[in-house]
Amino acid sequence: VGVNCTNRCVQGVTDGQECVCEPGWFGPECNEECPGRMNTTGPVDPNATVIYCNGVGTCSDGFTGTGECTCVEHYYGPVCETHCIESVHCKDYSDGAVQCGANG
Repeated sequence: VGVNCTNRCVQGVTDGQECVCEPGWFGPECNEECPGRMNTTGPVDPNATVIYCNGVGTCSDGFTGTGECTCVEHYYGPVCETHCIESVHCKDYSDGAVQCGANG
């Protein structure tokens, strides 16, 4: 990226010495896509709005992004795929797993 660099800017545009990634892409070359991709109107609609983290989280995207999802309240997991309702106890484990259930 940049005048004297060999890195490509795959899903973004070059701004000086770094890529400015399109939303939902991250890494120095903007070549890694955020997880949990969903199209809002169907998988083959080119006009669909693309959302990540299963639509219930925010992806750390951009040049310095990690691709990690930060889930909204009551959603858990690497791509915010687990939902625990308020009346059910949720227990987080150190490996990122979540167990939902009356007994935790």
